[in-house]
Amino acid sequence: MSEETSHDEDVLVIRVGAEPGPADLRLPDDANVGPAAYAELRLLALPAEGDDEEDTEEGEEDADDEDEDDDHTDDDELDAADDDEDDEDDELADTEAPASETLPAPPALPAPYLVHPYFQPRIFTGRAADLAELDAWLAHGQPARVLAALGGIGKSALAWAWLQRRLPDAPWAGCMWWSFYEGGATFDLMIRHLAVYAAGVAPAQTMRADRPELERQVLAALRERPFLLVLDGLERALVAYHRLDAARLPDELADAALDLHACTDPRDGRFLRALVQASPSRLLATSRIFPSDLRDGDALVPGVELSAAQGLDPADIPELLRAVGLDPEAWWVAPTTQAMAKLGHSSLLWRLIAGCAYDYARPSTFTGHGDSEPATLRTHILGTTFEHLPARAARLLSRIAALRSPVGIDTVLALADPPPLGLRRPPRQPLAPLRQLERLLADDNYYPSTRTHLQDRHDKLRARRDAWDVYRALARPYARLPEVLAHYARIHADLCLLEARGFLLWDRGSNRHDLHPVVRAYAFECLADAERTAAFVAIRDHFEQLPPEPAAPVRSVADLQRTIEIYSALVGAGDFYAAYQLYGDRLSGPLFDRLSACTTIVELLTPLFPAGLRQLPRLSDPADQARALTSLANALAIVGRDDDAAALRELGIRLDLQQRDASGLVISLVNWALSIEADNHNHAALRTFILAHRLAVAAGGKQALLLRHRARMAIEFGRWDEAEAHVAAIAESELGAHDRLSLAHDRAALAIYRGEDPAPWLAAAWRESERTPRLFEIAELHALEARVAADAGAWAAAETHLCEALQLARRMGSSVARFSAELATCLAHLDRPVEARRALAAAGDEAPDRLLAEAHLALGEPDLARPLALAAYRFAWGDGPPFASFDGLRQCTRLLEQLGLPLPELPPFDPARSPQIACEAEIEAFIADLAAGRADPDAPTRPGRHVHMDMPL
Repeated sequence: MSEETSHDEDVLVIRVGAEPGPADLRLPDDANVGPAAYAELRLLALPAEGDDEEDTEEGEEDADDEDEDDDHTDDDELDAADDDEDDEDDELADTEAPASETLPAPPALPAPYLVHPYFQPRIFTGRAADLAELDAWLAHGQPARVLAALGGIGKSALAWAWLQRRLPDAPWAGCMWWSFYEGGATFDLMIRHLAVYAAGVAPAQTMRADRPELERQVLAALRERPFLLVLDGLERALVAYHRLDAARLPDELADAALDLHACTDPRDGRFLRALVQASPSRLLATSRIFPSDLRDGDALVPGVELSAAQGLDPADIPELLRAVGLDPEAWWVAPTTQAMAKLGHSSLLWRLIAGCAYDYARPSTFTGHGDSEPATLRTHILGTTFEHLPARAARLLSRIAALRSPVGIDTVLALADPPPLGLRRPPRQPLAPLRQLERLLADDNYYPSTRTHLQDRHDKLRARRDAWDVYRALARPYARLPEVLAHYARIHADLCLLEARGFLLWDRGSNRHDLHPVVRAYAFECLADAERTAAFVAIRDHFEQLPPEPAAPVRSVADLQRTIEIYSALVGAGDFYAAYQLYGDRLSGPLFDRLSACTTIVELLTPLFPAGLRQLPRLSDPADQARALTSLANALAIVGRDDDAAALRELGIRLDLQQRDASGLVISLVNWALSIEADNHNHAALRTFILAHRLAVAAGGKQALLLRHRARMAIEFGRWDEAEAHVAAIAESELGAHDRLSLAHDRAALAIYRGEDPAPWLAAAWRESERTPRLFEIAELHALEARVAADAGAWAAAETHLCEALQLARRMGSSVARFSAELATCLAHLDRPVEARRALAAAGDEAPDRLLAEAHLALGEPDLARPLALAAYRFAWGDGPPFASFDGLRQCTRLLEQLGLPLPELPPFDPARSPQIACEAEIEAFIADLAAGRADPDAPTRPGRHVHMDMPL
């Protein structure tokens, strides 16, 4: 630590070590550090750029010139000073920040637009036959070609090398390389980049334009002139890879789910199919798995050819070995080549073998496992090459693997072993707001509280200014210390070694580093628990020093990448409390309310339950436990994991009873009722809603939520008058925006059931959805609109709404079976049987039996429809009247009549078959205590604890 000084003339010394020595740093005499400045030697960031101060001073002078004529100061200026400081913080965002609202201007045609340049391996050899095959495809092949193979084969490297070879004599009007491996690289953003590059749309207009219009303009441009589009890592746009750990996802997990090969967003699938028809333009894509959107049954859609990409040609292996200084005639090459044939001569694994053999000359470790199964051999090669890394380099590799995307040098330095000493780079100087606050303080016309506020702001900004002065004075002398130079030389050597061994991809142009997904997955698993914790702590510390994401509207999960990195690091370090606080403050709202990214919510919150989803989360505060239970349960319900959701909701009931939390218990009961209603136990669900209503009355709480659910169930049972009475009893003051939307949805359903016009209620629901755009609620509105259109025979309009619902469901990660089955019926009525059968296959067995029966009937398959229609009638019967589904029975009855089947005889309602309400006796006792004044309805208070979720009617 430094010695503090209370006088300007005193000397400030930064002491290195416990005793004075030659490494101590003395500030220059002219350093302006203030009367009480100090510095702490910690982590070294980068030395200050030489022009930072000059640029800031120039901006400061401009600000002064603008304000010279100001004669007074008011609250607006005070707010502006605060805003200016926030603006200074925003400038610190690095290249990993979310994309701005305006796209960068691309190069002018025909110059290539390499949006995400590939990190080409240091050595690329051979592949002459593969390159010639791509040349032949370009000359006379289909409009689109997909290179599909497991990770490590070298698909991306081959595509990039071929593109670089063809660029000098490019026979096209333009060329764009797009990589889905980059964070935030979506189809939507790609279309907007294409609109600017190929269609000439102004960059400032592109982010605000409607996607359908941009698609039309892009496709028109591609059909007018020949462009070449190269899409790398197409699997990242598919459902199988729609997860946070996609960068570390092994191939076997992707291959295990063959029904997940569709694009996450069906609009992306439709656009992809349109791209392959956009002649004379050409499309080349690489992917671990072939997109099902480009299949037409067992065949491929017209215009597409599939190439099962192979690894290295055995004839190219000697060239690779010579490139790294190895003898291709060595005794071990032949048996290793024979063993590698099992792995398709993966270029990644060959590079790892060559790098390891060059440094250690122990190739027998590979030849001794030639008889192993492919998976075992692959793991052995990865393990052996990793074990032969120096400990420090292996540790750095594993820490980089803890991240999910390419990283800059600042992040690498933060993850590397720290230097013996370091100098933290402070935030940029807040010169303009500091000068403005000094002018404000010169005015005596302020209340004492206002002056105190101004002085506090000034002191904070002055401290930042002082820290910067100290940093600038010390940065250059510190960077020249032998220990510092040696430390960063070692890091550079480790990065070079990792690159030479084939583990690391290093883009020298941007000085960014990346790992192949296969390497990332293995290296991360090699971290021991303590090392993994240390890595996550370093990641947390690094990203917490950066400013949070800008407050611009969140468009995708990628816009929250930095905060998610911090959250993941906190969880990995075992700091569940801090992780959940961060989730509640900065992730919960955007993920649930804005994006309805329920799959992401499940992935983020599940680690908080290390003992499983039948136990409480590992959080010390019962309020946090209750919030986490509710949030995770609601997300699980939306993605279709009903059993897990119900179990968590029952845990919530027990926790609320233990805490004597009446308002929380009401919401837990509502959510549990939704779970058992989804399991077709309508009588038990209604009893639970009534019990929750009684509890709310006894606690003196709000009743709107309970009345709305009771009205909804009355609508479902066909009790119109009862439903109207419940709605009339709702106090308007208790309704939030989501309540009003759900209520309008229910009133529209009631109008449909009664044979009335639902349009006014649908219009009201859409208006409310604009205020609170939760995706699952909007998806249900589209489904209801599709129902209205289908009943009127407007099948094309119904198709439009169902496609929108499908798109939203896939974005949320929820089941698309119901919407796919309804879409199949629409397509059949539109005389598009091939598409209808594809949609029906996508629905699978998860769709409701009635919808599957209607689809088969529309396709002219009554024999397949009959058993499904009977099963659907039994489901609609449920517990039996008066707790049967009114609309479900009516539609099933009509369906059975069309199929010439009599109505089945089913047992009447029997209350003994209805499941018991969780903790019912304890809840009744709690209600009695509240009614008798023996319990405090307001203890404890947990504002904003629960977010309830409505299931579809």
